[in-house]
Amino acid sequence: MYIDKWWGDYFGSTDDSFVLLDYFAKDGAAEYPLSRIFADFGLYEQIQWGDFRATEEIGFTGEDGLVHEIDIVMDLMMDLAAVTLESLHSGGVSLSDLDKNSLNSKRFVIQPDADELDCLIEALLDFSKSPEEYDLAELCAADDLREMAAQCAAVAGELEQHR
Repeated sequence: MYIDKWWGDYFGSTDDSFVLLDYFAKDGAAEYPLSRIFADFGLYEQIQWGDFRATEEIGFTGEDGLVHEIDIVMDLMMDLAAVTLESLHSGGVSLSDLDKNSLNSKRFVIQPDADELDCLIEALLDFSKSPEEYDLAELCAADDLREMAAQCAAVAGELEQHR
């Protein structure tokens, strides 16, 4: 995978990452407009504010009626950015590539429009400039937070090439 240099360290390695992968596994779609994912997770209020520093109540509701919550919105944005980058670069991604323990080989693609791509880039860049202002900072050592911020800046730079 193109995103192998990031996926598994800070991207794709949290409980929130597994909620996102569960979302893709439970849904039958092969193509996802990023707007659909934003809507399904209830992100539009935070997108409207342009602020992902603190996590509001977000998550997706499964077919069973249960809400699968996201604890840290920035984790979700980071993972969405990485999977979107893989989709843009490689034309899609499979669940088994994102989770080596998954037996589900479903392949899918995330298709962002220009505004949605800008949203991801802006979220990553804002985090990279001020990671200590995010609720994620409460869970990370300072060195890890700086490394995560540097990786967010790198992924944002890669996404900018697809504008």
